[in-house]
Amino acid sequence: MRLSSLLSVLAKFQISLAILLDYRVRFAVFGGLTLALYLNTVCPAVHFWDTAEIISAAWSLGIPHPPGFPLYTLLGRVVIAAGILSPAISMNILSAFSGAGAVVLTLFIFRELENGRETIGGYLAAALFALGNNLWMQSVRAEVYAFNILLLGISLVSFFRFKKMKDFRLFIAGLYFWGLSAVTHTASAAASFIPFLILGLGNGAWKIFNRKKILVCFVIIILAFSASLYLPIRSSLKPDINWGQPTTFDKFWSMITAREFAFTINFKGSDQFYARMVTNWKMLSAALPLLPLIFTIAGIVRWRKKSFLILLFVFGLSIAFMREELPYPDHLGYLLLSAFVLAVWTGSGFNGLTSYLSRRKQIKLISKRIEGFISIVLIAIMIVPFFLVQYPRHNLRESRWADKLGRDIIEPLPLSSIVMFNDISSYFICRYLQVVEGLRNDCDIVLPGLLSGGSKSKNWYLNELNKRTAVSGLNQLPPSETGVIARIIEANHTTRPVYCEYGDDFRPFAQYLQPEGILFKVELIPDSAISVNPDYRFPNKIEFKDDRGAALAFAERIYAKGLYYLDIGENEKAERAFQAAFTLSGDIREE
Repeated sequence: MRLSSLLSVLAKFQISLAILLDYRVRFAVFGGLTLALYLNTVCPAVHFWDTAEIISAAWSLGIPHPPGFPLYTLLGRVVIAAGILSPAISMNILSAFSGAGAVVLTLFIFRELENGRETIGGYLAAALFALGNNLWMQSVRAEVYAFNILLLGISLVSFFRFKKMKDFRLFIAGLYFWGLSAVTHTASAAASFIPFLILGLGNGAWKIFNRKKILVCFVIIILAFSASLYLPIRSSLKPDINWGQPTTFDKFWSMITAREFAFTINFKGSDQFYARMVTNWKMLSAALPLLPLIFTIAGIVRWRKKSFLILLFVFGLSIAFMREELPYPDHLGYLLLSAFVLAVWTGSGFNGLTSYLSRRKQIKLISKRIEGFISIVLIAIMIVPFFLVQYPRHNLRESRWADKLGRDIIEPLPLSSIVMFNDISSYFICRYLQVVEGLRNDCDIVLPGLLSGGSKSKNWYLNELNKRTAVSGLNQLPPSETGVIARIIEANHTTRPVYCEYGDDFRPFAQYLQPEGILFKVELIPDSAISVNPDYRFPNKIEFKDDRGAALAFAERIYAKGLYYLDIGENEKAERAFQAAFTLSGDIREE
């Protein structure tokens, strides 16, 4: 009896050990560590750029900017509806899970590229991808890019398996998830389509297709794209966030193709072309530390026959040329595909080097255990310094500046104030506070730039303002942005308090604006704040916890305050504001 019990225990131990030794368990552990890192650095509130708009759209089941992100919006609403955490934190954590999932898929993809072998180079590739600017930044705040690269990763793994097993169901799965990624972020899906197709149809896999299967492929694509029907259906119900109001076919098509943000790859001379190329390469090179670039080149040579990787890199890089306003940190997500390829090439180069050394007679005298130890040491030499540089850069654990900015803008305002913005990020932060948190809905928030004659958004945005605000003077608006501002101020300043995010477009109207409350006011601990006047305090470098983007945003607003004082003749106050702005921005830029 005792012997049988002992044998039973040994058998269970053997089974448990076999499970632990399975590569899928190791991949899951690696993904868990990545998730822990992202959760440790995730933003605890709303953040800058598009996050406020995206969270507000998910909360209200609305329509964010093109291409509308219907699938991400619906999934975000499901996560928010769980009610465990605040809407902002819930959406930020959704990005963390998406980013960690994409890292795990990197390990699976690398294994497929190595013909089913688990190699240490795969872990290097996954670590570089996880720690790079492109993915880490998108995985700690509410953005669509991490979720999109997760969908593309699932699609890529499916195509790899189809190429190997010739199981048509795997091709359908790859096509379906690619379609979902197209619904999520059109540009990235368009860039990946040809490389994915070349991969999926390679190695003679195309021979299994017939008319019936091709028809099934079209049906699957239509099924995936059907998620976009959320846009016109929900828009017709007039949610609080309703960008573009895509209720007609033309508006719907404009939304899903992002025609409103139509890219222009027109360059004013070769100098501008080369300047943008250098900018894109600088942004992309931050995805890798300096040393692994040697392995990257070796990996390109080693995998030169894998043409789909080269195409994926080139097409992925081309997305960045769609946006003339690069570089913005928010657009690092456009380079995710190329950053991913760089990481896997680097892992391949590392494997190539270790494989070369293992074939040398001198190295053969070294045991496999010592060889593995040397490989781990080499990876640590590359990864640890890279991690130490990246961690403070992407640690948003204490970053509440966007939320603080929005509250400091609208909480002190008099009843029924009108607030005009020249920055869409600040605008949507305040709209987030209104839509999600119900804060100061008595105030009317306006973005005049969307009302100018040159804006493709004028018609739908004018309809939105007429629906949700009581701002006078919105009919017969002048064609220029300055004219729009003048019209709104002229029609309202005698009956309602008018505030603005002060800048060049607002400077001619200083005399009409409220001198006691021109945006922005920030309150911090007096000992660590730069005092501009007794009632006006600004943060210094220490208070930002390395959130340089937020620090620079505040510095710009301090400078705007100085412009306002200068325009109304308060020269001494203007000088103090300018000095505070230069001190703050100088401290940050020097780092």
